Amino acid sequence: MGRALSWLRASLPLLGVISILTAQPALAVVVSTTQGNLTAPEDDFGFANVGAKGTTNGVYLGYRWVLTAAHVGAGSIILNGQTYEVEPGTDQVLLNPNYELYGMTQYTDLRLYRIVESPRLPVLSVASVSTPGNKEVILVGGGYDRESTLTMWNDPGDDQQWVETDIPPGDYRGFKRTSTQSMRWGTNKTEYVSSNFIVPTPNPSEGIYGKIFAQVTDFDENYGTAFEAQAMQKDSGGALFYKRNGKWELSGIISMVSYNPDTPGGAGNTAVFGQCATYYVDLARYQDQILDIITPMPGDATLDDVVDEEDSAVLAANWLKETTPEYTVLWEDGDFNGDGRVDDLDASILAANWGTAHETLGAAPEPASMILLLSGFLAMLAWRTRRRASRSS
Repeated sequence: MGRALSWLRASLPLLGVISILTAQPALAVVVSTTQGNLTAPEDDFGFANVGAKGTTNGVYLGYRWVLTAAHVGAGSIILNGQTYEVEPGTDQVLLNPNYELYGMTQYTDLRLYRIVESPRLPVLSVASVSTPGNKEVILVGGGYDRESTLTMWNDPGDDQQWVETDIPPGDYRGFKRTSTQSMRWGTNKTEYVSSNFIVPTPNPSEGIYGKIFAQVTDFDENYGTAFEAQAMQKDSGGALFYKRNGKWELSGIISMVSYNPDTPGGAGNTAVFGQCATYYVDLARYQDQILDIITPMPGDATLDDVVDEEDSAVLAANWLKETTPEYTVLWEDGDFNGDGRVDDLDASILAANWGTAHETLGAAPEPASMILLLSGFLAMLAWRTRRRASRSS
């Protein structure tokens, strides 16, 4: 167990007060061992799905939906170098489940909104179970970069601010931030899971943004991971990923940081070993709510909440396309069953939901229409198959 965890546990009874006085909710990720990690690793967890949203971050879930911290607001997001605008009327703040039972606020620090175009990125898996303690995770954020050299401080005592020193080792060691920002990933290990924390506003007189069920990582020098990381200012809305049973899942959204109030520079401006931690909204507590909002109707390739001729045109345009190393077939191409191929199985899904709209999801289409549509697609499949066979002969 790292010394950071010991400090945090000692501070927990006062955390709500400490957060309001010394933490900023709007908090690239600082990585202790490198200033790199600016591109996806070989075992890609979904790095490209984390985008810059103004000076903060958002995570693209799929189906044109973006998840971020509620306190940073909705706004255009940059994904793969392209800017995507917010679809009007889609912005919504999520609720704490059973908030009265758990003594929570009604709303939590999570916000969902849809963008007007698809960035053609894969759908992320949202965790259904909280990440266990002492498990390695990856955090991603586009906040402030750190300085290239380590800073050391001595503690004069009497609750005074630490004094910077050039004489090693110093009482405390860590990194100051710069004025530049980068999207970066790092690693850490979870400490304790789904505790109840308050997300403060920058101005204490404005109260709080809401309570969250949180996962926590600390920032350790002696017990850390290979790319030990800590959130800084402007990392809010960034992501926490965990690999469960060989598959990556999105397990958290960066919400806030805590730090020792004697640290020079203020909240989120320094990352000091053993004296700060990152708090993430634990998405397992909100998965049902998220999926209820973002999951499209079966057969709705255009994501306009109705299954109609426009969706059949998309299916026809992408008929028999398959996922390759260079190209990923998505829901928006008509791959409704997620098997990486647009074929008769997807045509069956579209036909079974033909004519349904969001308000009437599950209503049966007219039998004649369904039979006609299925027959048409199966005929097209046979024609395409014969055409391919003639070309190869």
